[in-house]
Amino acid sequence: MKLDELDVKKRIIRRSAGLFILIGLACLGLVVRLGYLQLYSKARFSNMALGQRLRPETIDAQRGIIYDRNFKVLAMSADAYSIYVIPSDKRDPAEAARLLAPYLTLSEEEIRVTSVIQRRQLGC
Repeated sequence: MKLDELDVKKRIIRRSAGLFILIGLACLGLVVRLGYLQLYSKARFSNMALGQRLRPETIDAQRGIIYDRNFKVLAMSADAYSIYVIPSDKRDPAEAARLLAPYLTLSEEEIRVTSVIQRRQLGC
């Protein structure tokens, strides 16, 4: 009987040691994988994270109408558009007017006159 008990104990010890080694190798594999992800793949995952979080999106800000106590409109939302030409980018006002005229409801002459007036106001 003692031999059977010794064999059982040896088997339990061997199985426990094998399981311990297996768990140790699995932990070592996880640590190696974590090190690889932290050290070598950092830039790739940082870019992927930014791509998921940052995404330009235009949100129209529609505000409500403001009434006075007699329910007359004091203020309301209205769309307004502006266009600017940076003087350092386009030095020739005639060429800028010619390029902008098809996109605006103004003639080339009206664009030139408006730009000259605004330049004088700005002191350019």
